[in-house]
Formats: sequence, structure tokens, C-alpha cells
Amino acid sequence: MKQAKQMNRQFNLRLSFNAFMLCTLLLITPQISDAGDYENGIAAYRAGDYDKAIKLLSSAGNQGNAKAQYYLSVLYEGGSGIDKDMNASLRWLKRAAEGGMVEAQRNLGTFFHDGIDDPDDDIDQAIYWYQRAASQGDLTGQLRLGILLDREKDTAFDHREAIRWYLLAARQGVAQAQYNLGVMHSQGRGTPINPDKALNWFFKAAKQRYTHAMVAIGDTYLSGKGVPQSNVEAYKWFQLADINGHETIAHRMKEIATDLTSEQIKKAEHSANVWLTEN
Repeated sequence: MKQAKQMNRQFNLRLSFNAFMLCTLLLITPQISDAGDYENGIAAYRAGDYDKAIKLLSSAGNQGNAKAQYYLSVLYEGGSGIDKDMNASLRWLKRAAEGGMVEAQRNLGTFFHDGIDDPDDDIDQAIYWYQRAASQGDLTGQLRLGILLDREKDTAFDHREAIRWYLLAARQGVAQAQYNLGVMHSQGRGTPINPDKALNWFFKAAKQRYTHAMVAIGDTYLSGKGVPQSNVEAYKWFQLADINGHETIAHRMKEIATDLTSEQIKKAEHSANVWLTEN
């Protein structure tokens, strides 16, 4: 029962992504020894001969074709013309992941932890599969591995590992990883508190229009931790977050505005517009 519940929840989560992957895989031409069964299986699927497609793709998958294995996982999850079979889908997904396919490893990580607080989650399994993907340079895997080590584990070692994986993603421009690094430096989690490093990472994420980072910068100026306290600067950054789609920051802008003159508000708004023009 537990596995069935988890599988329904996790596989439904992956449906939209795998619908895209289904279309993508139809265009792939593998250059491996069992490509004939794989290509013929895809051709059969396109022609609507689903039984033949399953037979040929299974043959390719049983010979180690990771793309065929992953494709079968997608089909059994709910592909057009194929009866849904989540057990078969998971079985093929694991085989593709064990064979080293990054997308399958990442999806297994999502299967075991979807970001929703649920007692059926298996954090250790999620970490294992995200780490497999992350070690192959997968940015999403690096970010999600960092998040799990950061938020689901309690030891200083795990938090230092979270920073390591965040850094790999952040240095390649992943805004959420940059923001999360800023939070860890600001809170001293896995590293000594360092407001300068925190603000630096927040700025990097803000340049990518990551609104949580903009709010964090505003909070930094509001508190005056590591920077001169400035309600004007705080208002500016809150406004930037609001402009870029943050859903709840408007009420905080109103609170700050009660302590600002009309000239100060105009100054903050002008500064925000200049920042948008320059960034």
C-alpha cells in the first residue's frame, strides 16, 4: 500500500516532463549495437503498433540500451496507446538509472522525494540517485542534492556537502543554488556566518531576477547586518522583487513606506529603475 501510494504520487509528478521526453526520444537515433530494435520500436510506436513497439523496445532494453529502458518507463507511465503500468515503469526507470542515464537517475531522485512533506519519502534513496546524477555534472541533480543535504540532514558534514554541491551549480549560473548559498552564509549553516559572502551570492541570484534573493537583500538592508541600515535600500529591493513577480512582498513595502518620506520613496523607485536598466 505504501509503495502504491508513493508511486501514484511520484509518477503523476513526472507526467508532464515525461510527455516532453516522449516527443524528444522519438527524434533520438542511438549509435549502439542494438539500435535496430530501438529504432524499429520507435517506428512501430509511431505507426500505432504498440504491441510490436513494446516487444522491440523491451528487446533493446534487455540488451542494455538505456534510451530504450527510459523510453519504456515513459510509455508505461502513461504513454498514448499503452496501458499504464507503474511497476513496469519503475522497473525500467531503475534499469536506465543503474546503466548511468542522467535523466533516469534524476527522476528516481524525484520519485523518492518530490519536495512535498510526506512520510513515504525515502530521503537516503533520493540523495543516492541525485548524487549519481550530480556526479555526472547534472545541474538539477546538484541543486536538488544540495537542497536535501541542506534541509533534510542535521550534521555539519552534510551541510558542508550541501555547500559543495550548491557551489558547483551556482558557479554555472543556477540562481536558486546561488540564493541558497547566500542563506547558508547568512545563517552560518555548514560555514561560519559571513554577511559579505551571503550578500554577494544574493546579488548574483538577483541579477537573474530570482525574487527571493531580492527580498533577502532588502532584509539585509532593513536589519543593517553587514551593511549600513537603510530603509530606502530595503524598499528598493522589495520593489524590485515585486516588479519581478514576488507574490507577497507588496504588504512589506507598504509597511516600510510609512517610515519613509515621499522623496525617499521616489529615490528608492528611481534607484530600482536604474538597476533594472543596468541589469
